[in-house]
Amino acid sequence: MAEALSEAGVSILALSVTFESTYGIARILVDAPDRAREVLGQAGLTVNAVDVIPVCVPNRRGVLASISRVLDEAEIPIEYLYGTLAPAASEVVIVIRTSRIPEALEALGAAGIQVLMPMDLSR
Repeated sequence: MAEALSEAGVSILALSVTFESTYGIARILVDAPDRAREVLGQAGLTVNAVDVIPVCVPNRRGVLASISRVLDEAEIPIEYLYGTLAPAASEVVIVIRTSRIPEALEALGAAGIQVLMPMDLSR
């Protein structure tokens, strides 16, 4: 997957991979979703594209709890999320998947949480 995307000029911006006994699930945030879908399909991989919300938050204790609280108070379920950072980084990007994206965007924005747009993620 990584090789096919790299050769196609698609950058992986965030990644979460889990393995089961007979298959794996890779959740990736890329800079060119349509191209990634095409390339991975041509490589014989099953592709299911979903909308997610990448947010940029300060790298400090309790920030994930505050995001979770904002969405919980708005009764917005989190289906999954993932994120990572370099130890010295001052900010972290967390990718959130929910079935209620418009409501989540409104709740996160009202709480002052920076939601990233596709152009914010490009290099």
